[in-house]
Amino acid sequence: MTRTAIARPPPMDIEDGWRRLAAGFEKLLRILDGEEMLSFSGAEYSELLQITYKLCYESPAGHAAEMYDRWDKTIRHHIVYQVLPSLQDMQGEPLLKNFVHHWENHKVLMKWLKSVCMYLRLAFTNQRSLPPIMDIALNLFKNVIEEDRAGKVMDCNLIKMTLSV
Repeated sequence: MTRTAIARPPPMDIEDGWRRLAAGFEKLLRILDGEEMLSFSGAEYSELLQITYKLCYESPAGHAAEMYDRWDKTIRHHIVYQVLPSLQDMQGEPLLKNFVHHWENHKVLMKWLKSVCMYLRLAFTNQRSLPPIMDIALNLFKNVIEEDRAGKVMDCNLIKMTLSV
């Protein structure tokens, strides 16, 4: 009896994998902005997890470090070029309402990243004592907004009322 070797698919290319992960990220942003009334199907979500797994564990070069850097840049780009411009030149209640909207969206984004980047956390960040992508996303949001708003007048009572809701 002869045995046939099962051909394994070639390792995932970082560019192809990242393109698909970035497309998932962009879809999530459209959903959060109300542009797309869909959600992720189980198959789409599973595919994103598989891509992360393959890039972290099945690629000979191990693309975890590059993926980590790309997520950092992608999140930073989103905050600087999409979130901040929408807060520019705003004050008072409109600023706070817009800020709360972006913060709520960012919390969903962080939860999504925590799930999609689970294998990245296990394969890379835990082993190197680096902060997980979710923590980077949280700190980037806080730091970038804080730096941008530095020196700008905000109604502290209105902020306290917003926080107490």
